[in-house]
Amino acid sequence: MNLKLIIGLLSFSLVGCFVAINENSYRTLDARSLEHFVDFDLTTVGQTSVDNQTDLRIYEISTPEFKKSFEKAEYTWIHLWQAFCPNDYCQNIAVYEDYLEELSENHDINFLMVSNTYDLKHIANAAKNAKFNLPIYVLKDAYYGHKVRPAKLKALEEFGIDISDKNAIVFDDLLFRNGDLIHYGYKLSGHDVDSVLNAR
Repeated sequence: MNLKLIIGLLSFSLVGCFVAINENSYRTLDARSLEHFVDFDLTTVGQTSVDNQTDLRIYEISTPEFKKSFEKAEYTWIHLWQAFCPNDYCQNIAVYEDYLEELSENHDINFLMVSNTYDLKHIANAAKNAKFNLPIYVLKDAYYGHKVRPAKLKALEEFGIDISDKNAIVFDDLLFRNGDLIHYGYKLSGHDVDSVLNAR
């Protein structure tokens, strides 16, 4: 086979993989899968016993709707989740229920698990394996766009984070008090959050 043709096919494949990884999966969903993604419902914020195993609903959320959710508790913890990420940190989402239960003993706090993608297979598997009973949200495609990185950066910027910081893209935990961003970071545990809240 012609060397140029081989190189061309290889380059096309690599670009295709990159595009697929960088996409939020919205445009690949079939009609049946799309039924799991529904409009944001403010009444879900603060719920701790939803049925993700037999009736998985993933609520599309945008910045204006995040702001509405802040009114439901003094503190709000948002975790921007990569459902497609294979390691334990990404997939062991059950720990967040434990964190929330412990934090709720001393703080008026809500927790929002927000997927960066519409990757239904991985979201469903993670929720099922963890027996996760908190509502699951997704960054709304129609608001943030199809691309994972630009969508996350747009969300972070609208939350008040300086995205010119080269490390901004890794921030996946954000804490708010009455709608004001008070802390953000990477891989925050319940203990980390408790320490921040107690210091205020």
